[in-house]
Amino acid sequence: MPGQQSGKFLLALVAAVSLGLLSITAMGVLRRAEEGAPANELRYVQAAITTMMTHNQINVIPNPVTVPTNDMTQFPDSSTLPARKGLSSGDRPGYVLYRHDNVRNGISEGTVDYIRLPNAKWYYTAVADGTVTQWEEPSTEVR
Repeated sequence: MPGQQSGKFLLALVAAVSLGLLSITAMGVLRRAEEGAPANELRYVQAAITTMMTHNQINVIPNPVTVPTNDMTQFPDSSTLPARKGLSSGDRPGYVLYRHDNVRNGISEGTVDYIRLPNAKWYYTAVADGTVTQWEEPSTEVR
């Protein structure tokens, strides 16, 4: 029956085209999500710094990281002495986003996490006012 064969062929063709369009659409959505990932992480890190600065009542990061890092246990400032933060000598130094020590107890316990994970995917530097710059690699050299 030629009419039925044509109908089956058209149905198969429509199904194949629909699957192709669905596949192309899905690839586009995934590509946009992937391209948006750096911007999303940058917003997340910037918000974490703002929260950390507000929580610690500081307007300036005393010793901001200038070499790109993805280690949030060292970012944005890993070297400010505990005494300058109003803590004891055994407390952890710095104003960091992961495992930040803000409890005066002389030990590195009682920490706060302003960010969910200890390592970011991309690399970051900060300036004293808390503004963050994102880098693809742990280098500030322009290529």
